Amino acid sequence: MILINNLEKKYHHEIVLQINHYHFQKGKCYLIIGHNGSGKSTLMKLIVGLLNTKQGNIICHTKSIGYVPEKHYPIEYMSVKTFLKQLCIIRKMSLNECVNKINELSILWNLPLEKQLHKLSKGNLQKVFLVQAMIHNPDLYLFDEPLSGLDDQYQSFFLEQIKLKKLQEKTIIITTHYPKYYEYYDILLHMKEGHLYEENVTIPC
Repeated sequence: MILINNLEKKYHHEIVLQINHYHFQKGKCYLIIGHNGSGKSTLMKLIVGLLNTKQGNIICHTKSIGYVPEKHYPIEYMSVKTFLKQLCIIRKMSLNECVNKINELSILWNLPLEKQLHKLSKGNLQKVFLVQAMIHNPDLYLFDEPLSGLDDQYQSFFLEQIKLKKLQEKTIIITTHYPKYYEYYDILLHMKEGHLYEENVTIPC
């Protein structure tokens, strides 16, 4: 699904990410752990195309991506419903499909559709961003600290969704400081000082 070759990312001449070679396999769930500043979020942004690098490359074999960043910058005065609808349009979903998916997911996640984004609690805003990543049923999911802000009920609900996505053979990459919450993953990756190390884990669903 994703091939990384000779990747190096610098900020102000300081190397923050350096991965010689790694490939993320289709249909696998990856858990990336590491301290703050280790390069986890930088890697996610490079994969999704929000950051560029002058050295190395990332080849992603799909354009169907759902991405949840660690930090959100909501558009003020836009309602949840309008935000999700605009993203559906960008992703070229039909109007009927868009309306049906928004209604379906808003019920599952208990979203206040008419409320403006900047007035949402941290937990509700996180749910909105999780929904926007799933609404078009992409092949690849990138979740950067997805449990942040969620209460116990919706943490459990999200983890169940991950289990379902695995059964659908979606490719999932999750960064977290709390690996103990996750059961359904295939490969554990450690990010340390910009380098990626793999630890194989086999856990049945």
